[in-house]
Amino acid sequence: LVGGGILDVRGGLGSHDSTEVLRHDSQQMDVLLFQALTNIVGDDTVIGIVEFIQKNRRIMDHKVTFGGKPVTLVGNRCKVGETAPVFTVTDAGLQPVSSDVFHGKVRIYSIFPSVDTPVCSLQNIRFNREASKLGDDVVVVSLSVDLPFAQKRFCAAEGIDRVHVFSDYRELDFGMKYGFVIDSLRLLARGVVVVDREDVVRYVEYVPEVTHEPDYEKALAVARELAK
Repeated sequence: LVGGGILDVRGGLGSHDSTEVLRHDSQQMDVLLFQALTNIVGDDTVIGIVEFIQKNRRIMDHKVTFGGKPVTLVGNRCKVGETAPVFTVTDAGLQPVSSDVFHGKVRIYSIFPSVDTPVCSLQNIRFNREASKLGDDVVVVSLSVDLPFAQKRFCAAEGIDRVHVFSDYRELDFGMKYGFVIDSLRLLARGVVVVDREDVVRYVEYVPEVTHEPDYEKALAVARELAK
């Protein structure tokens, strides 16, 4: 953008008022960018640029509310049918753990902001209770950015013994790869992801209001079906 318009590149786009350009939908904007930049750097480079723009649009457009206030989630928004990214988190002994250790199992990733809140406590207690009914082919993995010490204390106090609880506090590796990081708070949002034995995402819920509980029944139904 130059002086409120788009730079005229080799007779490409010409000058447009910026407010007019902003009325184009996402697809039209990509076409305009492609046409202009192709004249400068060629098709292959522009394809990479457009993919970058689309990826970042996917990241920044994802919003939920926290106590009624809008917050932005950053990271790669997870979608059903995609390959589940491998991530590394930290266990109660401060050791790194790769999600690869659960390969071949149906996984329920239970994501929440902090064990020190009532709703997060309920979420962990509920999944711990359900885990005992799911059999050995399904594992429940709880993820937050609480320090491992706090997670260990919580699990001991609440009798959480059927769920694998890990911390994403170091690198936000899970949070960024699955799109659950609340940008302004450096916490994970609330939600559930179900992954099948072949590492394909089969269910995703980003809870629209972080202070609400997830839809347990939908996630559990998917996990049970995958475990058959």
